[in-house]
Amino acid sequence: NKQPGSLSLALDGTLKQGHDMRVFGLGTAASMASRERYARFTASMHAVYGAMEEELDRSAVISPAIGAAWSRHGATLRRAKALQADLADVLGGAEAASAASSAAAAPLAQGGTSPATARYVAGIREAGASDRAAGAGGAQSHGTGGGARVLGPPS
Repeated sequence: NKQPGSLSLALDGTLKQGHDMRVFGLGTAASMASRERYARFTASMHAVYGAMEEELDRSAVISPAIGAAWSRHGATLRRAKALQADLADVLGGAEAASAASSAAAAPLAQGGTSPATARYVAGIREAGASDRAAGAGGAQSHGTGGGARVLGPPS
């Protein structure tokens, strides 16, 4: 999905510019240090991608700009279904009973996210609602819909 000119490649560049990649890499490695950590990481990513996909689905109907971008790139960017399958795999099988009672599984049973992930998801929801409110007011017809606030002006 890292095709020249793709949204995925642009977002990758934004990630590299906005994060200390050494710290980012260490965090990624730490999230894979055990099944429990990987389950927490996967649950958090599922919450984020699920919220993003739902908000883009809702906003795409109202905003032609978001609709065009999401219809073009949505199939490549959607991850919630795969993350849900990963999470079921990581928590399933012989370890399902012990995972359900482990300290790592407790946050999953209580909604699946940390407070930081919950705040991030709330931000996604707020941005989606803001985009739809702007779209309902006609802002999208002037190219000033919410996508410009998130991704910057088109180049």
